[in-house]
Amino acid sequence: MIEVKGDPYSMKYCSTCMIHREIRMHHCRMCDLCCSIVDHHCDWLGICVGRRNRRLFVFLLVIVMTTICFATYTIYVLIAKNKLEGGLKYMAYIFMIFYVVFFFLIGFLLSVQVLLIKAGLTTYEYLAKTFEGIVNPYD
Repeated sequence: MIEVKGDPYSMKYCSTCMIHREIRMHHCRMCDLCCSIVDHHCDWLGICVGRRNRRLFVFLLVIVMTTICFATYTIYVLIAKNKLEGGLKYMAYIFMIFYVVFFFLIGFLLSVQVLLIKAGLTTYEYLAKTFEGIVNPYD
């Protein structure tokens, strides 16, 4: 198919990779590759999150949130049992505040990913408003 501006169903040509891309395939400038059903490029992992690893990315977010809960609980127990004294106690409070903030940020990222998966969208499609005004065929 020839690319029609505004038509999300047309096959596009990637001049960098020199291939005709699938419908939901996008070129990542960071990886310099075309990725299938690319959600976003994750700077933390250094890869594109897409068709083959989106489940693993969501699972990673769940694991990180669980680890944060465990670390916060451990610090809380150490403070409650007076195992930490002086400067260590203040550092523990600082770490607890950091963990709580980080927990909410990762929780927000996880909830956005779950809502996008439920809607059948990728982050790229959501931000580009690809299916605005038309029916999303992937819902």
